[in-house]
Amino acid sequence: MARPLSFAVGREHVSEHTAVHEASHAIVARLLGVRVLRVALHPEGGGLCEFQNPPDDGIRSARRRLLILLAGDAAEAVCPPAERRTEWWALV
Repeated sequence: MARPLSFAVGREHVSEHTAVHEASHAIVARLLGVRVLRVALHPEGGGLCEFQNPPDDGIRSARRRLLILLAGDAAEAVCPPAERRTEWWALV
């Protein structure tokens, strides 16, 4: 089974799982034209992606917010953490 990647942030390390999850929020926000204010990864596990809420234009802004919020879970489904990957996934 493949080892999880470790990302250095300053002198600390964060998990691949956290990095993929938070990065996906930021990527989807930018693709939808929403300004990303910051992405923070915490060595203890967890992180956040802070973005500027799109102007309220009814259902369109609600859809954009929903897509951004669901992006983390969607990324995890496509790229699961190393401990949940099967042997074939490690070969991809």
